Amino acid sequence: MENTEQNKSIVQQIAEHFISVIVPSPEFTTNSVISSRDLLFPPMKNKVDSLLFHYSLIEKENKSDFEVYESFRSANRQLEEYLQGNSRKKSNGMHYFGIAVDIVNYSGGKWAWKGDYETLTGQATGLGLTHLQFEACHFQFIPVWQQNDLIANVNNEVLHFQQMNGLKIDGVIGKNTIAKAVEVFAK
Repeated sequence: MENTEQNKSIVQQIAEHFISVIVPSPEFTTNSVISSRDLLFPPMKNKVDSLLFHYSLIEKENKSDFEVYESFRSANRQLEEYLQGNSRKKSNGMHYFGIAVDIVNYSGGKWAWKGDYETLTGQATGLGLTHLQFEACHFQFIPVWQQNDLIANVNNEVLHFQQMNGLKIDGVIGKNTIAKAVEVFAK
């Protein structure tokens, strides 16, 4: 018999990761840039780690030192990015769900949005990551056509969590839902 995790769709696994790992984290409501990979969906983290490792092996001569500039992005920070014209998404960006990263060249202690993105993108797509044509530094775990399915699964997971924990069942991840997630899932 197959493992229960293997029977769940990938978007369902991401939704469960969101409610059990991301929502109870202190970073969930931050306005700061989060570059740590700790909140990434584990298969996404593995692909990003592999991408950066393999890229570093083949591109030493170009002196490009790509690093994760931003992994998780809170709802507040996503809105800021949208209002500043840095994102096409006002809410529900894939960073919010722990399945997207912005990888940027970091050298001499400074971030530079330039470098050999062609090679990096080739490596990323070879690992199964999705690259957005209009944003050179953005890589995500699922293709764009699956995003609405993911959002629906996350909304259902939030409603289910609220119902199972005696909270108001409204789908809003407010202070009571966050506090209960911390109580239930924080280690």
